[in-house]
Amino acid sequence: MNESSRAKRDLRPALVFLTGELLAVPIPLERDEVILGRALEANVRVNDIQVSRRHARITTILMPKITPRIIF
Repeated sequence: MNESSRAKRDLRPALVFLTGELLAVPIPLERDEVILGRALEANVRVNDIQVSRRHARITTILMPKITPRIIF
């Protein structure tokens, strides 16, 4: 794998749980919207009674690239 493809891969957003069954497992956020929860339809299923069926939504917002300018 060349450095360019490795750099692109490393820039993808991912969700990482800090506790529980999915501890330290990176879950790629490859969709524009990801639903977390207990529901069967959730993109990321969280098996915990304290979590609602549609507990959280993560939305990706692309920011325009800012080109640096030098002003004299």
